[in-house]
Amino acid sequence: MLRDRPWDRWLALEAAITLLAIAAFVGASLRLLDRRESVVLEFRGVLVRDHSDEFIPWGAIARVWPKGKNLVCISLHDPGRYPGHGWRRRLALRKPKGADIVIAMRGNEEQFEELLAAFNSWRPALIRDL
Repeated sequence: MLRDRPWDRWLALEAAITLLAIAAFVGASLRLLDRRESVVLEFRGVLVRDHSDEFIPWGAIARVWPKGKNLVCISLHDPGRYPGHGWRRRLALRKPKGADIVIAMRGNEEQFEELLAAFNSWRPALIRDL
């Protein structure tokens, strides 16, 4: 049936592209409107919403290090115990070698330094739990 009318193929292709564009717009809008903190450090551990909605305890973290001027890399002892959720984890295309979780800072250099200082302030707890 589509062979007889080639314009139907173009119409179906245009409809598919339009639906994908709408889905991308809705996803981006929801992400921008999310007002929750994306990274939380507290006594229970680290919560990185791009990775998971669960806290990762300090004892499960093997190493934390900066990469460049805007990435904080986290290596876990057992990454299988703290799998990421859904499509966000699969979209993390390029992670530095050895990093299980990557936090990308979109702010200025001061905010990046504050995040590193916060991780370093928890470092004694991290060492105690190992």
